[in-house]
Amino acid sequence: MGVMVSRIQRFSLEDGPGIRTTVFFSGCNFRCVWCHNPESLAGHPILGVDSSLCDGCQRCLSFCPQHALSIVGSTITVDRKMCDNCGLCVPEGYRGVFSLSGRLYDTDSLVDAIEEDLPYYIRSNGGVTFSGGEPLCQLEGLLAVLKSCREKGIHTILQTNLSLPFEQTIPYVDHYMVDLKIAADAKHQAWIGQGNSAVLRNIKELDRYNVSYEIRTPVVPQCNDTKDDILEIIRFLKQLKHLKRYRLLGYHPLGLPKYEQFGLPVQYDVRQGMDSSALKVLEQIVEKEMLL
Repeated sequence: MGVMVSRIQRFSLEDGPGIRTTVFFSGCNFRCVWCHNPESLAGHPILGVDSSLCDGCQRCLSFCPQHALSIVGSTITVDRKMCDNCGLCVPEGYRGVFSLSGRLYDTDSLVDAIEEDLPYYIRSNGGVTFSGGEPLCQLEGLLAVLKSCREKGIHTILQTNLSLPFEQTIPYVDHYMVDLKIAADAKHQAWIGQGNSAVLRNIKELDRYNVSYEIRTPVVPQCNDTKDDILEIIRFLKQLKHLKRYRLLGYHPLGLPKYEQFGLPVQYDVRQGMDSSALKVLEQIVEKEMLL
């Protein structure tokens, strides 16, 4: 059983209670134009190059079987059409010039990697958070890892857009963090690449199971940052019986350098984060309307 993982982030304090290990799955069925983890979209390994670290030594050139690397001036460049993301250059690049996002784990090796942080989970009431990408794109592998974590008593959180079948995960997930980005179907299609009917349907279904879950909205300037945008989401959320928490997450541009690093086109080139005072206004609307 294999799981393609973009990266593993240890000592995470933002992805649930306690000290957590966040496992970013590779592969996603959404194409949010502002994606913070674009290297995780493809579902396969992808080479990252930080040319600012290159000293022009040219040592790495001889290790590329596809001859995709070259020196322009004194800086390394990669021909993405020739590169097959084999990663052979990664250990040969001095000072961390090269990186590879995406590694195939079998269930046991991934659980072993998660268990390395078990002492921190115990001391802090933490655990593991599965994020992405979209973990439900690899449902079979996700289930295998979730079951093993449950057997070992490791607290689990699933971060998901909930657009895909999820019911099989319910016995093994302690808490769901569900992203609902936009309520209007046409607008969701324009910014995400597909409609949101499956998301809304699955959120209602999740609510019927009466499990622990929260809804989160990344607030993105020019996309869903108006009062009407948030009120439209709230109108949907008021139909739910067991929702305990709704959070707004302000957009930040920290993921933008990854697009150049991994040779990906930028679709949303906004360099300023979400204005904190504007976000506070929207949060006050949530507090007034939701009473959570």
